[in-house]
Amino acid sequence: MDSAREYDIGAAPWLTRMAQYLCLSLLIAAVFMGGVFLRGWTWARTEPVRFEWDIRNGFHWGESALKHGEQITGLTLAETRGWDSWRIFAAGYLSLYDEVEAASSNRDYGLDYPPLRLLAMSLWVKSVRAAHPEADVGRAELYGQPLLRFNLFCEALAALAMFLLVRHWVQRDDGRTVPLFARGLSPEWHGCSRGLLAAAFVWLNPSIILTSHGWPQWDVWIIPLYLFAALCASTDRWFWCGCLLAAGAMLKGQLLIVAPFFVLWPLAARQYGAAARVVLGVAAALAVLLSPWLLNDAADRLLFMQIAALAALLLLLLRRGTRQQRLLCFVSGASIAAFAIGALRGGSFGWLRVGFVYGADLPQGLLGGTGTVAGACYNLPSLLAAFGFALKDRLFDFNLGPVSATLSLQWALRILYFAGLAGCAIWAARRARIGDARTLLAIAAPWLLMLAVLGQMRERYSLWAAAATAVTVAISLRLTILHVVFSLLSTAMIVHVMLGEKQFDPTPQLLNFLDAQHLLGACLFLVCAALYLMAVGGLPDLARRAATARRPP
Repeated sequence: MDSAREYDIGAAPWLTRMAQYLCLSLLIAAVFMGGVFLRGWTWARTEPVRFEWDIRNGFHWGESALKHGEQITGLTLAETRGWDSWRIFAAGYLSLYDEVEAASSNRDYGLDYPPLRLLAMSLWVKSVRAAHPEADVGRAELYGQPLLRFNLFCEALAALAMFLLVRHWVQRDDGRTVPLFARGLSPEWHGCSRGLLAAAFVWLNPSIILTSHGWPQWDVWIIPLYLFAALCASTDRWFWCGCLLAAGAMLKGQLLIVAPFFVLWPLAARQYGAAARVVLGVAAALAVLLSPWLLNDAADRLLFMQIAALAALLLLLLRRGTRQQRLLCFVSGASIAAFAIGALRGGSFGWLRVGFVYGADLPQGLLGGTGTVAGACYNLPSLLAAFGFALKDRLFDFNLGPVSATLSLQWALRILYFAGLAGCAIWAARRARIGDARTLLAIAAPWLLMLAVLGQMRERYSLWAAAATAVTVAISLRLTILHVVFSLLSTAMIVHVMLGEKQFDPTPQLLNFLDAQHLLGACLFLVCAALYLMAVGGLPDLARRAATARRPP
């Protein structure tokens, strides 16, 4: 009897642990399947207000790449299979930037896709053509399921990245920052529970779901890359952080606006080698991704291989520094060689002028916006525009002898943004030094700061702030409320644009309401953003310390 009693007592904790894991697995599966169902329901229910222009534009440029490939090779995609079809694809995809640039006399290219986004659209159209030869751009939304599945994959990957990032910082925090809901949990569950909750907030975020499966758009593609880059930075894998940032910029150039945060962060921590590794990672990834344009003939590729082989031989013979240092030197030399050969030997830089510069120079004004709704973005520039300011307004003229300069409103907003970005990097460095989980707040802040301060912001960009600020659920309930407000305001901006493009009853009444509440929404967003940035800077902690110091002993 005693042995049986001992066996029962020893088995009970194992049974409890198995039951906990089973319940957790069922809960994760339910949340995941619920998110999948919600995305399908959104696609089906938003057909009357769907913004077809973006998906048709993607189909148009993917089809343009294939047609241009057919002209170059003299083959037709409908009559070819296997290797020849990929010859058509490669020829059209790699030469489309130069073709668009040559065909435009006034630099109005129409194409503003970076290379990886153009690649995704070209692959999509190729798969559609193989299955539906009769497909045309006017019905592109009927064949959008592959893109929606890729959106779904990126959203799931973003939730996974959020889980890993939050769990990492909660485990490093060692119980110093515990939100109200987690105070009754065992310390061993803090990392997983708070990470899973943050991941659920990303997975079920209404702004992300509506943009990716109701609009639909492709802004969600860069969220997992940014979060995994933040995870690499948090674990001192700075080179891979740079690689992920470069890959994300090849999908959406807006990632370059927040990417300097990952250089300023190690600089603020006086980790100059880490900052250099981020830059090297960006350069290496860009050299690999852009090599088909930079090294566009056999002679250039042979020259690059010779330079790379010579550099590797020299590093092997010198044997100075560690193996990692020699590898980084080789990577930096190879990257510089690739760009130098492209610049000096006639490589193509159409991807830069068409895919990046053209989109950045589009005259969107202070409000940004999309389609017929030019003022749907709730931010500081929209408030300034309401008072009659314009992006190119001159604020100050500086005359210092032979040197003169003009400060426009656009540059004033940019300076304000980069000053805030530097502040976020400083606070990230300070908090990371002591393993504080509130480093997560600084990691998410650049997206919020970008939307709040900079002009030419489209309302869709708000989903990046809505996704990144899900880290707040790991910190406190009050900050989680701010994240919910950001998500709801982002959803309202996107709904505003979608309804504005489809004028039918009862949409005009709802549009009038949204128009009337625009300034209120902008003020609410800016107040919440200011509160969030105050939390990033630790002002609530300073206020509590001051209040404690004033108390009588």
